[in-house]
Amino acid sequence: MTPFGAQTAIFWFRRDLRTNDNTGLAYAFQKHQKVVGVFIVPPEVSKRNFNALQLRQLQNVLDKLRQELKDLDSELVIIQQPAHQFFEAVQAAEVIWNKEYEPKTLHRDHAVSAILNQKGIHSRSFKDHVLLEPEEILKKDGSPYRVFTPYSRVWKQKISSNLLFNSEIQSKYNTEFPLGILRNYQETKDQIGLDKTSKLGFALRFGTVSIRALYQTSATISPSFVNQLIWRDFFTQLLYHFPQNSDAPYRKKFEWFEWDNNPERFEHWCQGTTGFPLVDAGMRQLRETGFMHNRVRMLTASFLSKNLLIDYRWGEQWFAQNLLDFDLASNNGNWQWAAGTGCDAAPYFRIFSPSLQLKKFDPDLKYLKKWLPSFFEGKYGAPIIDYKASREIALSKYASINPQIA
Repeated sequence: MTPFGAQTAIFWFRRDLRTNDNTGLAYAFQKHQKVVGVFIVPPEVSKRNFNALQLRQLQNVLDKLRQELKDLDSELVIIQQPAHQFFEAVQAAEVIWNKEYEPKTLHRDHAVSAILNQKGIHSRSFKDHVLLEPEEILKKDGSPYRVFTPYSRVWKQKISSNLLFNSEIQSKYNTEFPLGILRNYQETKDQIGLDKTSKLGFALRFGTVSIRALYQTSATISPSFVNQLIWRDFFTQLLYHFPQNSDAPYRKKFEWFEWDNNPERFEHWCQGTTGFPLVDAGMRQLRETGFMHNRVRMLTASFLSKNLLIDYRWGEQWFAQNLLDFDLASNNGNWQWAAGTGCDAAPYFRIFSPSLQLKKFDPDLKYLKKWLPSFFEGKYGAPIIDYKASREIALSKYASINPQIA
């Protein structure tokens, strides 16, 4: 028997796979006596672009969510068809969801809203995925911010008056966060061998924790971590206002940049066999765990785009296929930052040195010992390029198009 009908409200789960402090879900339960949760399998999963690690993590989250809904006398229905097809056939009292801001999801949601409207079914969406939405922070002339520092300044001014917290809900959440790591985040976040990152990226990707609860917790003990949450909102609003960034460099001159795009060198990068220890350790950690330390992400991205001169989009896609915490806006924003193609990018002459990064951030070689044991066993290969020569070539090619001008 179908759980849907004219007396049932549907809450469409997307990147908010939790029941606590879920804005749209709370509204659904407050307004309707019967609520059914729906999770529509995303195209990237149904097209088998998820690897085994990603699929297993997603299944674990959905199993937990199903039990949480059961405890609320509701249920979770998994839908294996495109959203527009499902909503064309379904009946409901109302359809509710929390907003997403990526180009494809915006198009999908507009299409679903139109379908429901034609059927006479009311739909409603809420802010839940971000702390401040793209339209909430604009310049005086109505245009979006393209540089992080002024955006961050305005974000901090607006955040205190924008968020409302439910103290009862927050008390449930504080124990879920790594308080010790958050408290010492500024001092330890770059020390690769200590493994002191928050590991909250996956939870934020699928919304298994409340972004509001996380902000409230970290605001009192870790301004440095709050800065990471601001970057998350910043990259979200960039992709929202400049949707073309998902497929093309923000700086148009890079459309004609002559990348080398050597497939053999790209494969060495993917497999962690470049002969540069910290790069290879990071790429092997990614393959084995679906995670990579953020400091190493910056290094591997810089190495691919500037030393190997391979189109950053190749690396961006590889990360998308392998990261458990993949987020389109953050992945795209960070890759364009590293490659120097974004609107608020690292200067083209900033090229990370693998050897200096290793000496500074893994001086005891703890990270290398864990992820690159062959380095200590006499089985490690020679570098596939000459770092100094590659740096000079990159500087020359980058300077030739004057990338500081859009």
